[in-house]
Amino acid sequence: MNSRTFEEKQEQSTQGVQAASEKAALVNPFVMDVLRILRQRPGGVKIYELLSGLDQELVNQVVDTEDYNLSIFRKNFLLMNALYQLQLRLLKDNLYLSIGQIEVQLLPTHQVNQKKLTNAGEQRIREYYFNWKNYEKTRSDDVIALLESFWNKYRATDKLTEALIVLGVTETTAWPEIQRKYRSLARENHPDKGGDTQRFIEIREAYEVLAVHYKK
Repeated sequence: MNSRTFEEKQEQSTQGVQAASEKAALVNPFVMDVLRILRQRPGGVKIYELLSGLDQELVNQVVDTEDYNLSIFRKNFLLMNALYQLQLRLLKDNLYLSIGQIEVQLLPTHQVNQKKLTNAGEQRIREYYFNWKNYEKTRSDDVIALLESFWNKYRATDKLTEALIVLGVTETTAWPEIQRKYRSLARENHPDKGGDTQRFIEIREAYEVLAVHYKK
């Protein structure tokens, strides 16, 4: 039996990124903007709403480029850097800032799957945005490639969003709970029990989309 406390596991989740966190703490003027918006929207906020809610005059001063693609990249980088800084800081207050591909939500840590707190994939993303060299060295051509990759992922995320809605769950719902919700809906809508075939197929398709997402 693992005797480590939840607090110890939280502490482990910050190890390996501490040095990067210090680099990330280089003045990011948008941390307070993000906190303000989160306070106004405690139920969650979309990434695009966060971007539009930042101080745009300050954004233009900091980004400082006339290249459209590079400007988009730098705005997004600054926002993600601020979000991941806050994610680590808020852990100390037993709060977890869930940073999804389309939405950000503040949750009590006891509502979060412990595996998510130490997720290696998210740690790599966090480290990328904590490294200011990635902000400075990226060229316009690099950004175009990144944007193409983003839109490919966005189209897949669109399906993810639809699947979450169909099953009545969220991005932060644990996989076992999604499985339970699927089984319940499948039983209720199964054609053998008088359910609608199209609705049953819709539920199954949503489950398949989420299964792929959770395996990544």
